Amino acid sequence: MNQEEDVNLFLVTSPFQLICAMEAIREYKLERNILAITKQVHSKGQQQIKALLNEDEWDKILELPIKNKTFKIPAFIRKIRKETKNKEINNILHGEYAAWRTKTIIKNIKYKHEIMFDDGTATINDYNQYLKNKKSTDNRKGFKDLLLIMQGISPPRKMSFRENFDLFSIYQFDNFPYAKKLNKLSYIKSKLNSTDCYSIDAPAGFLGQGEVSFDGNSGMTLASYFKLLKKYHQHTKKEIIYFPHRSESKAVRSEVEKLPFITFHDSEWPIEIEISKKKIKLSSIAGVSSTALYTLSLIHNDMPIYSMHQDDCSYYKNTDRLLKAYEELEEYYSKSNIKYI
Repeated sequence: MNQEEDVNLFLVTSPFQLICAMEAIREYKLERNILAITKQVHSKGQQQIKALLNEDEWDKILELPIKNKTFKIPAFIRKIRKETKNKEINNILHGEYAAWRTKTIIKNIKYKHEIMFDDGTATINDYNQYLKNKKSTDNRKGFKDLLLIMQGISPPRKMSFRENFDLFSIYQFDNFPYAKKLNKLSYIKSKLNSTDCYSIDAPAGFLGQGEVSFDGNSGMTLASYFKLLKKYHQHTKKEIIYFPHRSESKAVRSEVEKLPFITFHDSEWPIEIEISKKKIKLSSIAGVSSTALYTLSLIHNDMPIYSMHQDDCSYYKNTDRLLKAYEELEEYYSKSNIKYI
């Protein structure tokens, strides 16, 4: 890598963030790019990263630490400083505005501009909690801060909104001057023949939910989840191709497989790409409120897309926060072709 040229650093932690990073490269016309990416906790996530990642697109690929971060993030920062000869980076791009890891890296690396891409519904939460009112984030960690200082790293603690910030999102945040470009997923759409996926005579599709458990301790109860699946089946009166979430547990999967109208499809790619790449015909697709439904509506705009309305959210640990997140997401659904069942 020519160190006299401007360098861009991408911090990526999920398959969807990698899609957004690929879009950002083209929208901002970025060259000389370093990708720092986490190893996925779930094997399906890692498989999707492998399918998406074109190593020729990146000048350097590094592993972004996900465990033992108090010691591994300082080592990562030193590695970036070495790669760039401690010169100023042109752009640092990431998807997690308030995350301790992101803020620690930003605090300790010289850069000109900060660009934030999407991290699912968390982007909407970050926008409402911090960005629209330019609120500070507070990550004071006490002993963890002391450990960073001992390694020559400045802890992020309380950090103000950075004026050199740009939000590159699939969501249209009106009246937010720092959202200069809208992510229309143009590059992904150019690579897919999305109109071939819809057929009125085909089975219906359903996006699996990651946060499902028997007792509801990690999200929705299995019984409530089954109600939604049966409700969708009654609505479509079709067999359902079920696309399991990459973090879906084996125990939940084994129960869902028992439903007579369900056929499982294990995806190699993120769902937005999978149905085009594998030429899967669907008459409609549904799921519980998620970013994937919204991105599907952008790419497959001829496909009927449904969000399953949840009558009872009381089984969630943080019901108020969940309902607020759903309410915020519905605002963006209303601007798309997504309908509720």
